[in-house]
Amino acid sequence: MTEAQFQSKLLKALRSHPALKDAVIWKMNDRYTKGIPDILVFCNDTTTFLEVKIWPNKPTKIQQYYLDKLRPASYTITRLRNGDITVQPWSYARIFKLEEIADLCTNDD
Repeated sequence: MTEAQFQSKLLKALRSHPALKDAVIWKMNDRYTKGIPDILVFCNDTTTFLEVKIWPNKPTKIQQYYLDKLRPASYTITRLRNGDITVQPWSYARIFKLEEIADLCTNDD
């Protein structure tokens, strides 16, 4: 699976998740500005930024710079070779289901 295919699958899951039915979900695409996260989700007065990767790829230095500046509202979503999904800045020990990622984008604790 390519990063574009994974990103498309993730966007579809986010857009169809019941908790995000009123969310604004944008695929960010700026050819001129480097380092902008791939996806922005705004829901319940919460903005979340997602950088999408396929293992073993990691954010570039400029991507990591912006992810760090946007903390605590930014995450790197990585699809592993076996299809599992991890979320950082947490631990690689936790494996997420694609639909669970929508919970990151809401303000419901």
